[in-house]
Amino acid sequence: MSASVGVALSPADGRDAESLLRAADEAMYRAKRGGKNRYALASAAPGQTPPPR
Repeated sequence: MSASVGVALSPADGRDAESLLRAADEAMYRAKRGGKNRYALASAAPGQTPPPR
């Protein structure tokens, strides 16, 4: 089993629940494209997924 996580922080990535969830979801899919057991920050530039932790 593995996990991919998208992280969004307020107010940088959104000011309401809907925009934060959308940003976190986009970051999660970016992390999934990078491989297993990864996380991605919503405010990170596209293509810059941090190394696995």
